[in-house]
Amino acid sequence: MRLGSFYRTETLGRLGLAPPPRASVLDVGCHDGVVAYRSGGGLRVGVDIQPQRRYPIHYVRGDGTRLPFRSNSFDWVFALEVIEHVRRREELIASALRVLRPGGTLLISVPHLGMRVFPAFLTGWLHVRWGHDAGFRGIGEDEIRRMIPSGRVSDVRFLHWRGLAFLRGYFFLRLAWRVVPSIGRRWAHRVAERDARGSHRNNKGYTLYAIIRKS
Repeated sequence: MRLGSFYRTETLGRLGLAPPPRASVLDVGCHDGVVAYRSGGGLRVGVDIQPQRRYPIHYVRGDGTRLPFRSNSFDWVFALEVIEHVRRREELIASALRVLRPGGTLLISVPHLGMRVFPAFLTGWLHVRWGHDAGFRGIGEDEIRRMIPSGRVSDVRFLHWRGLAFLRGYFFLRLAWRVVPSIGRRWAHRVAERDARGSHRNNKGYTLYAIIRKS
């Protein structure tokens, strides 16, 4: 499991952004499927161009902009740290909304425009390491709103997750995660707890969450 995936799933429940029990869950751009696996839902499906099959969920090879599922199939759809890697971002969001049931939730997360690691001058290098296009510096609310098809949703909310403990200790935490995984895991768990206790509504957040309800 990757450090970012572990930290992200640790924080989702604390933010109240976990699916209800027995919900049907789809994770778009799932990689190894850990988000769907740890979501706590009923039916759990992960789709990716090259899924890494490591957990007891249903894996599907597919393109997020043309999801291979029937319309209105899922109660909850995740697209976490995905759309910044996609050129046709509007198509991915439209495809996710198509397979989402009325009243369901699409949860998107992206690196926030105000994201800075410590030391700050390494932020650009980190974007490159995460596979972002040259010049990418994050995504803000206005850009996401422009991607959402009109008339398809009933509510859009945003949450700015600061993640200060994670950002300030990122490189040391990453080192521990790779060298002594058991220590890195315990440390990441404590970091997630500490960040959850702090304020996370700030325009200089680490992650921007978009919580989109389908009409």
